[in-house]
Amino acid sequence: MRTTKISQLTAYWVLNKTFILFVLGLGIIVSILIKMNVHVWGRLSIRHLIALIGPYLISFTVFWLMIRLCWRQSSTIKIGILLVLVLWIGYSADFWYEYAYHWLPEKGVNFVGKITPRRLIQFNNRVFVGNTLVIVIAFIVQFLTHYLSFRTRFKRRSNALNTTIVSARLSDHFTRQWIKIVQDNKVLHRPETIHLLQYMIDIVANKKLKVAIAEEWMQLRVMASCFTDRTVLFEGEHLLASADWNRSIPAAALLSWFENALDHSPKGEKYIIWITWCRKDTKLQLQMRNTVATARSHGHSGTGTQMVQQLFDQLLPGNYKIEYINHANMFTVQLSFM
Repeated sequence: MRTTKISQLTAYWVLNKTFILFVLGLGIIVSILIKMNVHVWGRLSIRHLIALIGPYLISFTVFWLMIRLCWRQSSTIKIGILLVLVLWIGYSADFWYEYAYHWLPEKGVNFVGKITPRRLIQFNNRVFVGNTLVIVIAFIVQFLTHYLSFRTRFKRRSNALNTTIVSARLSDHFTRQWIKIVQDNKVLHRPETIHLLQYMIDIVANKKLKVAIAEEWMQLRVMASCFTDRTVLFEGEHLLASADWNRSIPAAALLSWFENALDHSPKGEKYIIWITWCRKDTKLQLQMRNTVATARSHGHSGTGTQMVQQLFDQLLPGNYKIEYINHANMFTVQLSFM
């Protein structure tokens, strides 16, 4: 019974976490207002309480919706939303002045004294503090909503990978290492990570042994975009014709090599991972080169590279040549198509 209730609560949280976090944000604002005005609550009627709390809750809702829209839209729309936000902050003092000193008194609600220069300064300060308060809480609520939603989707797709048989199609070593790298490097907030995991799931679901170079290359770029602690340079793409992009390679082969480079190279933007296409004697060739972090990892002779080699042996016998080149503190994977 207890397990069932926990499962039901978990399911309710997953489906309604945006609403729950929004209500929690409203609750935080109300609790702050109660604490700030606890000495006068007893003298205020329900109409006065609504008049006092209402503007904060409305502002929070508007700011949260604007931040939420800004979070999802294109750069142009984001700039427009930010301009509206700035304009509102600039003119909000005038709006709330009209609200508190003119509109409410006309409705028979008056909880502010006669305006004086000193009270006007205090009023403007309160508007500024109120705007800051609701913006910060709205941003926190949206950030938590986005982060927790991403974690839920990431976990769901990770579980899909972990529970699917991937032998002979996908390196279990790669998926474990990739998820570990994502978590260790704090890139869980990147939507590209979800797309890459979905690509891996699609490979398994469709039982793909081989994919076109173009498809794998696109996902390799997605993978590279998830990291800001390395510099990844892509070169020579213009050398490939349409027929080259349509050539087949084992699924996740390039991704496994790149994961290997991430795992064994030092962190820092000055450490570059080169991924270069070239032609040698009319033959297409791909080189992936990176600095080696430690002597222990020198050579990258781990499970990942062995699996990639086996996949090429099984799926493309005689159509390729793979070389692992050690030179000083650099390691190069060189794939040549015959």
